Amino acid sequence: MTAAIAKAPRRDRVRLARLAGSLDALSPLAVLNRGYSVLTRADGRALLDAGDTTVGETLAVRLHHGRLRVAVTDCLPEPIPGETPDGESDDKPGAP
Repeated sequence: MTAAIAKAPRRDRVRLARLAGSLDALSPLAVLNRGYSVLTRADGRALLDAGDTTVGETLAVRLHHGRLRVAVTDCLPEPIPGETPDGESDDKPGAP
């Protein structure tokens, strides 16, 4: 029993280190470190869809090291899989 009690702090430290590593992998800063960026609008909201911008709009880009201000010169939204450009589902009966 004494040996088990003596091993408990080490086991807990190992477990804590493993959990901390898992949490760090999900950190927004870790995501930026992998080459991704976060674009925000003037009001601070994250940009999720290219269709939510307008040509000429200024966006902020958060990188792993630093920030950029960029102007939208073109907007090329991608269609949502399974939908037609008009928002209708393309899996209707009789659809090609």
